[in-house]
Amino acid sequence: MRLSIIVVPALAVLASGCVVKNGSEPTTATLYVFANFTAPTVSVKVNGQTLGQLTRQFTGDIGDCGSMGAVVTPGTMLHQTIQLNQTYEIEWDYGNGTTDKVELSATSDVIDSGCPFAQIPAPAP
Repeated sequence: MRLSIIVVPALAVLASGCVVKNGSEPTTATLYVFANFTAPTVSVKVNGQTLGQLTRQFTGDIGDCGSMGAVVTPGTMLHQTIQLNQTYEIEWDYGNGTTDKVELSATSDVIDSGCPFAQIPAPAP
């Protein structure tokens, strides 16, 4: 099972013509990491550095930054500041010898989304 990295757009804007950037666009965002299955025991690393352990299922509104930010606590929701144009390797260990990882490129689309998150799936049976 692979990790789901979801980028939730804040607003979609439709317009004809050119899009002009004014140089004040964000260069960082908070990446939220959580497990959405019962009784997780998952250790998470980002770029080889320990981010924390997930021991409780996140049951809030997925994609709602306010809801996810409100539960940034050890065991339920981990977070990491990500920088524009950097690459992040998110690795997790289920504690049973099973590990997996995924790479996230912090493109302008990811940063501009305002609420990127990584949902760690239940381990394969």
